[in-house]
Amino acid sequence: TLLGERYAETVAITIRESQTLKDLQAKIAQQELETAAKSERDQLFQKLVDYDPTLSALLSARKASSSPGFTFILTTLKAVSALPLDAIV
Repeated sequence: TLLGERYAETVAITIRESQTLKDLQAKIAQQELETAAKSERDQLFQKLVDYDPTLSALLSARKASSSPGFTFILTTLKAVSALPLDAIV
C-alpha cells in the first residue's frame, strides 16, 4: 500500500541518516581492525616460535626479564610484528 511504502521509506531514511548508527559502525570497524592486527601479530609470533622454539622459553622464563637479551628480543618482535606476514615468511 501507499502508506506502507511511505513508512518503509521513512524508516530507511532514518536508519541511513542515523548518527548513532554511523558511530556504532565506526566503532565496530575499529574493533575489527584491532582484532585483525592482533591476530596477525599472534600468527607472526607463532611462526617465529615454530622456527626457533627458544624464543618461547626466553619469553616465558621468569629470569628473562632481567637479562640484557630479553629487551632486544621484545624490541625485535615488536618491530617485526609491524611488517606484513608475507614480507617476513
